[in-house]
This record gives sequence, C-alpha cells and structure tokens, in this order.
Amino acid sequence: MNKETLIKQINKVKPEAIKQGYDYPTNADFTTATTEELQAFFNEIQQYAIEGIIREMEREAEARQ
Repeated sequence: MNKETLIKQINKVKPEAIKQGYDYPTNADFTTATTEELQAFFNEIQQYAIEGIIREMEREAEARQ
C-alpha cells in the first residue's frame, strides 16, 4: 500500500482500536513516517482491534451459556 492508502486505513481502524483500549498516540503525525513505519503501525492497531472484537464475542458467547 502507498502512504495515502495506509493513512486512510489507519483512520478507519482507529475508532475500533481505541474502543478496544488501544493507547492511540495523541498527536500522531503520519506525514513524516515512512511507508514501512505506517504499515507496521497499521498492522499493530488492526491486530489489536481484531483481538478486542474476538474477546467481546467470547464474552458474549459465555454470557449466553
């Protein structure tokens, strides 16, 4: 992905990652980040969000039993 696409993807995942408790940088400035740094950050917050959603689903499933 190019930098512009990565930034868009990061901004899409950001609300869910924050909802799941991710400590998102307050003053994140992506303009100086390399593509590799952006990709690594995107992978990190995406994984965090996914794991949080899975935890929510597991808790809901346990509550129904």
